[in-house]
Amino acid sequence: MIKFFALLLLLANFGFFAWHQGHLAVLGLAPEQQREPQRVDAQVRPESLKVLSKEESRKAEIAATKPPECLLSPALDVTQSAKLLAAAPGMLGASGWQMDTFVEPARWIAYMGKYVSAEAQAKKKAELRALGVAADSVRRSDLEPGLSLGGGPTRADAEKVLADAAKRGVRTGKVLEEKAAVSVQRFKLAAVDEAQRPKLTELAALGGFTAWAACK
Repeated sequence: MIKFFALLLLLANFGFFAWHQGHLAVLGLAPEQQREPQRVDAQVRPESLKVLSKEESRKAEIAATKPPECLLSPALDVTQSAKLLAAAPGMLGASGWQMDTFVEPARWIAYMGKYVSAEAQAKKKAELRALGVAADSVRRSDLEPGLSLGGGPTRADAEKVLADAAKRGVRTGKVLEEKAAVSVQRFKLAAVDEAQRPKLTELAALGGFTAWAACK
């Protein structure tokens, strides 16, 4: 009896093995095949992995967390703009950059001068300092030697500066436009990537400037 059950167990094991291996498929007896190619596609391929050095890992982490950097050139004249537009496609690729037109606002100042000499200008500046009024040189050569007490993009800004100076004892001075509003061209890189970054110094040199400014 024991031999009979042992024989049945042996036959059952043999039958299970044959079924599991698909040997009984011709009889319509075979386990269900798993057909999920997405599982195969999702498998990690060791040959495609790259081990990063500590420095590479740090750079990758910074690049992943740092927002894209937007950069602007200084104001450019026609010649500078033409040079950058001609060089940009080859150095930076076809996209990610543009030449933008910006309006630089006017500057109105509270002005004192002209003085007869630089010595007279320095003397007046010292007198103003004693009154607690700050004064700087003007930005227009035709107003030198003269002093600017400050100002802003509108006439009202300069008038306020002059009124505040009058409260401190300043009796002379006038409001004038130191610089008119002007449209300028500036080269813009909306989102600098690592491929473009090595080209920035060379591109700036072509445009005749040394530093890029962050977009505001």
